[in-house]
Amino acid sequence: MYQITIEQASAAELLSGEFGDNAERILDSWQHIGALEIQQEMPCVETIDLGARAVGAVILEPYNGNYDEENVLTLGLPHKNGWSPQHYIRARILQQTVSPDSRLIVFPDNSFGQKVTHYTTEDKKRMAGGDSRPIAETQMSAIEKLAADLGVENIYASGYSKAARVAIALGAVGSDVINVQRINADETPSKNGRGLINLGRDFMISGTDVEQAAKNSEIPALAEIMSAGELKLDFLKFALANIDPRNLSDIKSMTGSISSVLEDAAGQIGGENIKLGFVAGSKLFDLSSISDSLKARVNLEQYVGNGFLGHASGDNAFLYAAMAYRGLRA
Repeated sequence: MYQITIEQASAAELLSGEFGDNAERILDSWQHIGALEIQQEMPCVETIDLGARAVGAVILEPYNGNYDEENVLTLGLPHKNGWSPQHYIRARILQQTVSPDSRLIVFPDNSFGQKVTHYTTEDKKRMAGGDSRPIAETQMSAIEKLAADLGVENIYASGYSKAARVAIALGAVGSDVINVQRINADETPSKNGRGLINLGRDFMISGTDVEQAAKNSEIPALAEIMSAGELKLDFLKFALANIDPRNLSDIKSMTGSISSVLEDAAGQIGGENIKLGFVAGSKLFDLSSISDSLKARVNLEQYVGNGFLGHASGDNAFLYAAMAYRGLRA
């Protein structure tokens, strides 16, 4: 297991440490764009009809006009967060740093007032038992459909929090149409049998200072979008989405063990192509939930230091990208 220490999560430090010659250009471009411009620029969610299922997705084309004809990035967004300007910024920076020539397929999660994905009754039963595979199966069907149009052959999948479970499940589900090459999964809720009350408690004590995390990104528009007033509204919507009984099975999909799905994913694509990252002090990822044999097969990274803010670390757009970069480009 590797231990990654960052004491200052400034954008400049992260960029100089991870992203090479592109660093200053990427940082400069985001320091000179306003919140309104970002809202006008971000594309809308497209609903992909899959018969009994449907999934919302956003395709981000490369900024530079160059196209990687073989590979596509996929990114699942956090639980009940929907599609919003802050997630657009995070997705774009991940794309720019990990693979600027590749298209990025983003899968937003359903949120209060934004229902983009529909599951079958059988899916919901499985999810209520702690299984994330139905979410991955739905996303994989959409990826296969999009891949036919885009002509790409390989997936590099990333996710944070609940979406990390789904990224792992994408490797387990597999495909006869497209190859899953690498998986980056950070801050994966992994404890088997954790009830909903304990799950909620562990989220709350694992780090919720998202406003400070956004400020650490050094992107003025992100700090504005995630100001205290805006966050109060976001937290209210998040709370309302979580008490909606229609979302219960979705929430319960985070309560099961990831051991079997991780085993299947490692068998499909090789454990050396899977990275599991977790922030020291966060209670979401449970290292003991993974067998010693699996620990030896996959890449484990523990993040420590004052630069991390527990589970809220993902709200620092450049830190988020740095973690994904390590998993998808290593």
